Amino acid sequence: MRRCWPCSSLSSPARCIFAAHVALALGFITVAIPLRFDQLWITIGWLAESAALLVAARRLRPAHQRVFDILGSIALALAVFRLLFLDHLHRFERPATYALAIAIFAGIAYVTQNVALRKFAIFALNFLAVTELTLEVTRPFPRSAVWMLYGAMLMIVGFRRRSSYVRWLALALLAITIAKVFFYDINELQRVYRILSFIGLGVVLLAISFAYQRKWLTIPEE
Repeated sequence: MRRCWPCSSLSSPARCIFAAHVALALGFITVAIPLRFDQLWITIGWLAESAALLVAARRLRPAHQRVFDILGSIALALAVFRLLFLDHLHRFERPATYALAIAIFAGIAYVTQNVALRKFAIFALNFLAVTELTLEVTRPFPRSAVWMLYGAMLMIVGFRRRSSYVRWLALALLAITIAKVFFYDINELQRVYRILSFIGLGVVLLAISFAYQRKWLTIPEE
């Protein structure tokens, strides 16, 4: 039988009081982080706190687990919001911070039994990965190439994991890439990049067409 740390030896009322005190303390920590730190360290602090809360929740009884899950989700949401809209990170700080956020969402997707939450975590980690890769590239053609390659990689993962959800995420990213190339990048690219864009898109579309013919996209879920 699994023992719930750290209050497995306490009586039921004592466990409730203990969980309430811990939840209040962690709530105050969430508020205190931006008062004590600034810029990058606020985001890292909230990410670290969310990871600690979500891990601790797995060790508690279901009655207390929900509180820690909610607090961890709030800290994670605040960190991602700062990461996307407020932080102006240096080139070497940004990849590490994004990697930490991606790792947390990957952990959520791995351990959760909730299908909707798992799908959201998978979407979030791939969205953050594509965002970080996009920020690393400034020119239109390399950026479109990164999206195409990531979409192709995601498609392969979907086949290997027998996940139709991951495959549809890949198709959505490839569709966005095609629309971006045709309606935005086409006027910005030099002729050689324009030709390479069409060749790359053609190869990807042929591969997807081949996958449809082999009925790979209709593989049942595990």
